[in-house]
Amino acid sequence: MPSISRDGSKIVFVSTRPGQQEVRTKDLRTGQESALTATRIQKWDPQFSPDGSQVAFGAEDDNIFVMSSSGGAPELVCKQCSEVTDWSADGKRIIGNTGTGHAWIVDLVSRHKTDLLATPSVDCHRQIFS
Repeated sequence: MPSISRDGSKIVFVSTRPGQQEVRTKDLRTGQESALTATRIQKWDPQFSPDGSQVAFGAEDDNIFVMSSSGGAPELVCKQCSEVTDWSADGKRIIGNTGTGHAWIVDLVSRHKTDLLATPSVDCHRQIFS
């Protein structure tokens, strides 16, 4: 589940090397890796913000977290949202979908979630901002 930063200098991914799923980054110029998370919950689909300063990822119970790409505490931004698929160009919103086909956008300042599309009978995955 890797994602590359928009400037192409870093990659963020989920690794099971420590025996549990952790979000890690790798500087593609130096090869240096570092762990961003250290919790025992499952994690998936990390995505860099446009400027590379933050990472959003899905985690157990389908919650979405955002944290600094240099480390720190993850902050819960959306409950039962499942998967982040993209960031807005200004870094103020994220878009994604639930496992049941509901597309959504979350404003990261207000934490307000707006449902965009509910298609429970159709696979609706990997939304991106145009």
